[in-house]
Amino acid sequence: MQNSSRLCWKMDLSFGSASSTILALLNIISGVLAVSSNLLVLMAISKFSALRTVSNFFIASLAVADISVGMLMNPVYASIFIVNATENNHPLRVTEHWLWLQTTVVSTFTLTAVSIERHIAVTKCFRYTEIVTLNRCIYGIASIWIFSILYASQRFLFHGDEDLPSLWICTTILTVFLPFFVISYCYVYIFKAARSQCIRIAADNSLCKEVLKNKKAACTLCIVIGLFALLWLPSLALSLWHISVADPLERQCIDYLWFWAAFLSFTSSFFNPWIYTIRTKEFRMAFLKVLRVKSKS
Repeated sequence: MQNSSRLCWKMDLSFGSASSTILALLNIISGVLAVSSNLLVLMAISKFSALRTVSNFFIASLAVADISVGMLMNPVYASIFIVNATENNHPLRVTEHWLWLQTTVVSTFTLTAVSIERHIAVTKCFRYTEIVTLNRCIYGIASIWIFSILYASQRFLFHGDEDLPSLWICTTILTVFLPFFVISYCYVYIFKAARSQCIRIAADNSLCKEVLKNKKAACTLCIVIGLFALLWLPSLALSLWHISVADPLERQCIDYLWFWAAFLSFTSSFFNPWIYTIRTKEFRMAFLKVLRVKSKS
């Protein structure tokens, strides 16, 4: 424990100098990349009717959440490092907590919604248009955003450090474990259903192509979800560690590591558009056309 405390003291000491400058710069760069790349997604969906599908409306919602990370979350983190706002009740830290809760809820719930939509597309392909309508999609997206704002606003009710762990525990269960249980269930059945459907309708090439197209779209979203989970795993692990310890010095150590883990999780915001580009021909062509128009103008 003594060695751990000594290590934490060194970490805390270094946080106020070179580390804070590096983290501030990294967050600024990450923010610029997240905003520019996700604006490209929104422009592509708005300009090309072929991309205006129900599934892509959920992707647009995710892009808006990623833009909010780049425009709001990254600058707030950069400001925290510049002014060295280490106290949880500092206005910048409270703002950071609110933004963290809101963007996490939007991201995980949107990924859950799009997983359910892909599950219906593959397992109930003949009733898809009947079940998944544009109005239901819009209501679903609006509900997610309203709930995320209300849920994040709970942070303003917590004033002491001793109360925060209960909020993080509830958030971990609600925004991590439950969504990823639903997502895992959906994708297990998506791949099972896609395989069995192609075997049954192998004689009809057009139907088999549609099933394979839906499966590829599901695979693309599975990569997005997998990358999101991978990049957010360190911050989740540190949150659980922070909840389990009582030593103030050890908590300072976790706070130091948390800022690096948080930056890592934010990088998922600018990776998503490039996954769409690599995996989806329609997005790739749309991005090229948007960039050509911008370069000509």
